Amino acid sequence: MRAEPLIGLFDLNRVDLAGQSGVPGQFLGLDNRLTALARTAGQAPPCALQRLFQTGAFYTQLGLQLVLQVFGPGCDICMIFHGAHLIALAPLLQWLYFEHMLNYTLHGDIAPTAERPALLIVHGLFGSGRNWGVIAKRLSDTRQVVTVDMRNHGQSPRAETQTYPDMADDLAEVITHLGAPMDICGHSMGGKAAMVLALTQPSLLRRLIVADIAPMAYAHTQTMFIDAMRQVDLSALTRRSDATAQLAAAGVEPALQSFFTQSLDVPGKRWQLNLDVLEAEMPKIIGWPDAITGRFTGPTLFLSGGASDYVRGAHRPVIKTHFPAARFASLPGAGHWLHAEKPRDFEATLRVTLDTPVAHS
Repeated sequence: MRAEPLIGLFDLNRVDLAGQSGVPGQFLGLDNRLTALARTAGQAPPCALQRLFQTGAFYTQLGLQLVLQVFGPGCDICMIFHGAHLIALAPLLQWLYFEHMLNYTLHGDIAPTAERPALLIVHGLFGSGRNWGVIAKRLSDTRQVVTVDMRNHGQSPRAETQTYPDMADDLAEVITHLGAPMDICGHSMGGKAAMVLALTQPSLLRRLIVADIAPMAYAHTQTMFIDAMRQVDLSALTRRSDATAQLAAAGVEPALQSFFTQSLDVPGKRWQLNLDVLEAEMPKIIGWPDAITGRFTGPTLFLSGGASDYVRGAHRPVIKTHFPAARFASLPGAGHWLHAEKPRDFEATLRVTLDTPVAHS
């Protein structure tokens, strides 16, 4: 184990997390990421991390041992061994102690290969990687699957912007960290972020699947859902159904009530969404960055809900300009949230698409 004069150094070289399904990505190679940050955090209390781990009893779901080594002026080297509940610690460690990479979870124990790279799933507005857990787990029987929380969503860092170039850079960091290239499936906002990534950094992905969105600016807004979430009396919550009833009273349809409450931290009495920034950045979220002019020539599928009007025939010329190899398919009877309304059909379509060989140029 290295011994450097750092404020805090997590050394996970002795712990094999890479093969564990469901392990939050912040804990893979975390020691390398903390090294750079610790050098710029010399003013921090030298035993801050030690105190963090001594303030509560933590338990592990995965049977893994988290090793914490604390260094600091006037402090003896102190090894602290804890069975730490990794998921519970993820947001605290991320926000306080290491740089702002998106929270991600690995599903499956199949190592990526050139012919079968990992699949990165990117959720839409108000969602999280958790929303895709069932589909990710099912698809992980043949490949590694990575789900992320986008910035200002779930367990990922809070930021002051929600632009597509910024979101594409967030995805690029995850892919570079885990190993490029990847196949990417993005829904709605996540689909736009994936498209911008493909157009600006095409070497990071092999194949693109865009779920029910086009590279266009839309006229609709989603601020009414932010208003509805703000109407929920968080102080009075004791269970998720309390919020469901209040969302119903605010006029939110049943399917979206369930979707929104998946981003509710009931014990913490808070939304796991940065509603202020999402509201302020709504024009950019429903828009499309005009400065993006690239082309992605890799295999691309635009998969739409048959009952949705998000991707129309009139959009195809613009799509083809950016994605000349684009193909189009739809799921009959599905709306915008096609993966939730027709999960088995959505999964089957992804399997066929992902298993289609990619021609090498």
